[in-house]
Amino acid sequence: MFRDPQVNFYVRHVERSVRFYTDLFGFEETFRTPASGPSDHVELRLGGLILGLASIESARDVHGLPAGGGLPVDRRR
Repeated sequence: MFRDPQVNFYVRHVERSVRFYTDLFGFEETFRTPASGPSDHVELRLGGLILGLASIESARDVHGLPAGGGLPVDRRR
């Protein structure tokens, strides 16, 4: 059974994104790293949904993902 989903978004501005989801939709912050200074990753919860917001730099540096600017690639071609 599928329950308590988590979705991660890699964003340019973690703090702006946190304010957007908390102020407009009522998400509550449940996790942040690092604990002080600019955040690399913040988790928000709304009901059973966990939304992870991480910096594009962390996608590159920590996970080796080619995240960044530009349009999504159409892999069907």
